[in-house]
Amino acid sequence: MENVITRIVEIEKKCAEAMEKAEAESRETVKAYSLMLEERKKKEFEAIMSDESARFSQSVEGKKKSTETEAKILTTAIEMLLKDRDLQKEVKDKIITMLLSV
Repeated sequence: MENVITRIVEIEKKCAEAMEKAEAESRETVKAYSLMLEERKKKEFEAIMSDESARFSQSVEGKKKSTETEAKILTTAIEMLLKDRDLQKEVKDKIITMLLSV
């Protein structure tokens, strides 16, 4: 009977050691996988931020160009108005008329 108990204790000891080894290996596997996922998350975040930054830069550049174009159009229109002698005379006449009517 003592032999049987000794064998059972040895088997339990071996099983416990195998369990501890398997648990340690599993912890290492989980830790490695977790690190890999964290690195992947970091890379994906950086890629998203890079894409959004590029998209924002393109949008800003597009708005800048359209604003410059509108400014050129307005400048040209103002210059044309300032050069229009007939319009200047008409404006002066209206100002004089308004001043005299007061």
